[in-house]
Amino acid sequence: MNAYCQRYPLTDFIDVVNEPLHAPPSFASALGGSGTTGWDWVVWCFQTARQKCPNAKLLLNDYDIVNSK
Repeated sequence: MNAYCQRYPLTDFIDVVNEPLHAPPSFASALGGSGTTGWDWVVWCFQTARQKCPNAKLLLNDYDIVNSK
């Protein structure tokens, strides 16, 4: 993330986390796992992205979260 944000400092949007509800990554525990919030690894990713790319809009990409049944 550091290298990307240094190379592309004017990035408008960053897809920080992809499919956390439907396909959590196998490495989530290395980023804090569930932790105290239940989503510490996601929080860590967003905090790190904000620190490295302070001007970008940060996105969480998942499907069927607005219209779940």
